[in-house]
Amino acid sequence: MASSKTSSKAAASRAAKVLKSKRSSKSAKSVAGRTLAKRAASITRIKSAPKRGKVSRTSIRRAVRSVSKLKKARSKR
Repeated sequence: MASSKTSSKAAASRAAKVLKSKRSSKSAKSVAGRTLAKRAASITRIKSAPKRGKVSRTSIRRAVRSVSKLKKARSKR
């Protein structure tokens, strides 16, 4: 069962260093990849639209930007 806790910024930076290192083992890189994926998922949450009222242009722009960032992140995998 996956943990619902998010990874810290420091843990994510250490994980990135492990992935860049040529000397890291396969299992270490696997764990580091999971850590970075968990961190990325916690950062790139899409905000839901308001339930009532008008939707402003800025909120639409924010939503479009967050979706495009998410797509770019997924395409880099």
